[in-house]
Amino acid sequence: MNWKAFAALSLGLAVMTGCAGSSARDTSGLASGINLPRPAEPTTAQFRIEAEIVPDARLVREDTTPVWHHGRFGYLPGRELVLVVSRITSTEVYARTDGGPRETIRTERQDRFLERLWIAIPGDLNVGDVLRIQEIENDRRLGYDRGDVGREQYSEPFRALGTLEIKSLTDHEAVIELDVVVRPQRHRDWRVAQTFSLGLAKAPTYATAADPNRVPWVIRDAAPDISSIFTPPRTLGTAPEVPTIDQVATSRDAERRQSEGERSTTRATQDSARGGSQDGELRSAIVGSWSVRTPQWELKMQFEPNGRFAYSSERQGGNFSPGIKRGEYSVEDGKLVMRVTSFDFDGEDHMRHLGTGSDAVIILDATPVDDKLRLKGDFKDREGRMDVFFDRAKFPSMLSSR
Repeated sequence: MNWKAFAALSLGLAVMTGCAGSSARDTSGLASGINLPRPAEPTTAQFRIEAEIVPDARLVREDTTPVWHHGRFGYLPGRELVLVVSRITSTEVYARTDGGPRETIRTERQDRFLERLWIAIPGDLNVGDVLRIQEIENDRRLGYDRGDVGREQYSEPFRALGTLEIKSLTDHEAVIELDVVVRPQRHRDWRVAQTFSLGLAKAPTYATAADPNRVPWVIRDAAPDISSIFTPPRTLGTAPEVPTIDQVATSRDAERRQSEGERSTTRATQDSARGGSQDGELRSAIVGSWSVRTPQWELKMQFEPNGRFAYSSERQGGNFSPGIKRGEYSVEDGKLVMRVTSFDFDGEDHMRHLGTGSDAVIILDATPVDDKLRLKGDFKDREGRMDVFFDRAKFPSMLSSR
């Protein structure tokens, strides 16, 4: 007998028998040996949009370290309107019944997740003007955070595109037309295309006030008093004539020049008595290059003997471009006064975001301490008020030779 042929025949019969047996036991065919995903259960999630407005406020980012290094948004007293658009996700809650260990029923609907889009409306936006949201993105007037309802919200990367228009504004109510697409980096996009009538005296539900002790920087608060643009309700095409940022700045400049003229006379008398020695010594001490690095920021300052300066701030922890302010500096009454004439960010001119007049002047307390320079005050930047010690440093000049 050919044993090789017999063995092959036996193996073939066994395979055929196994296949037949498997077919008899499992009528699903090939699927019986494949892990197919279970069909997705229908979701009970529903979404709704709510908006509220906070008058006489300013948008700030609150520090939440060490829990979350990107903070969350909130508001503090200020001179602007802060619009908060919330997207709330609710689901049906399940609970077991007494009928069996795996029986479930749907009970009440509960709010689960909260997403907030924060918009600090520029003070020079008149009734009837249309604001492109992406134009204020680099002005740090936008914010997005997310979290569980009733718990903490935390800032996340996002983009927002669209338009905002104030249809009418009185001392009691603001009517705002919004058409915005919000694109969070880690979540689904969502859109708001709606006109909201918002009471200015109504207490906010989802917008939260920030803890001022945990605010390392504030968004520029250079708008005129919001009461200056309160008007009876108006519609598009009949916007009132109100003072713009430039007009307000011009008025402030005139007052500042008059005040500075009076102070300069007094200062000249004082300087002549003491020979300006103290200011001269401080000016000599700050000439040079300085830098400081924190977990969030890298700051550089450069002061030239000819009175020119450059100030660079770069956010740490990512591929961020530095913002660089340049201008002229002086030492007056023991204060370091930096008058900004240019503001570059990511290769573009952002001077209009900083403002004009007194908004473009940085006044700091400067104190040399050994080989360090202590600077304290409002840096007119996302850092806001700081008290930091700069070290002498060497880096390429941020000022062009002239």
